[in-house]
Amino acid sequence: MVKDGLKMSDDFTNLINKLSKDIVSKSKSSHCVAEELRKLNKKLNTKNLTRWNSILFMVRSVLRLTPEEFQQIKQKMPNSTADEKERRKKFDITNIERQMLNELKQVLELFEWVTDEFQANDVTISRVYPCVVSLRSKLFDSSVEYPYTEDIRAELLTSLNKRFSNIINQDICQISTFLDPHFGPDLFPDDKIPSIKAKLVSLIKQSQSLEVIQSNNRDNEKEIIENPNKKSKLENKRNENYVSYRRESTLISNDCKTIEDEINDFIRVLTDANFTLNSTLHFWKTNEYTFKNLSKLAKKFLGVPASSAAVERMFSIAGHIFSCKRRRMGDTLFAILVFLKLNEQIMKQI
Repeated sequence: MVKDGLKMSDDFTNLINKLSKDIVSKSKSSHCVAEELRKLNKKLNTKNLTRWNSILFMVRSVLRLTPEEFQQIKQKMPNSTADEKERRKKFDITNIERQMLNELKQVLELFEWVTDEFQANDVTISRVYPCVVSLRSKLFDSSVEYPYTEDIRAELLTSLNKRFSNIINQDICQISTFLDPHFGPDLFPDDKIPSIKAKLVSLIKQSQSLEVIQSNNRDNEKEIIENPNKKSKLENKRNENYVSYRRESTLISNDCKTIEDEINDFIRVLTDANFTLNSTLHFWKTNEYTFKNLSKLAKKFLGVPASSAAVERMFSIAGHIFSCKRRRMGDTLFAILVFLKLNEQIMKQI
């Protein structure tokens, strides 16, 4: 049976159905159960088919109830009719079922952690490679026995490798992780470091070539404005700049050796015993001129979001601001209010 992308055995399927139908649903429909939960300052989360993590929330809420609290609630449940007796009988979980739920919770919490990392409002693209690598090792440790979730973990590990192997091997994931001072080269095997360095050198040289071309084009446009008669001649010169793209890369003052020295200096800073890190963005703001070439790549790569969650949150906030009672709001005011709301925490620190 497949629930929210999770392939579960029949035992787990029956247990989840028992939770959602006989325990959680009864707590919502039975006034007596709801009142006892209120007294205990507890609640039971229902299963929501539109949310992948709803099973995790439901399992957590059930496990928060101790066996003694289950018995306390059962004693208060009505016991007159046959239906009431059957409902009261089913409102419980055994010790084995509790162990199964605890092990299932551990599995689902791994994916909750990765989801939170990908959906944060901070730098996220650099988390993709380390999260997937870490999830592989935590999901199925051969030295640990999994009496109830071994099959589930194996299925999830197979699906993880199938879906993410190509993604984490992409340049953007590996380079962004390398440029994030939280990780640097630490997560990569030694034989992988030279290839990443080579990619960095290539990207920096391409960036420098484009800067030369763009600078020439700006000069050309300026000359066109000042001397309109030279337009055709300067347009030909601009086209030559694009044609000679690779030739320009060999004329950069910062040669390959200097770029590699900058990369090695970056690695030495990260591995220094006295190195302290506040945040990824703070590091690159502070070292923008120390690592001039790498900082440009960091701005380009680390600004990519790992998921669309941040954008979706922005649309949600915008929807609350641009309500039906404020439809005459102008574009400028609307943009300012959205900006202030999205950066509320930063504004409080100023």
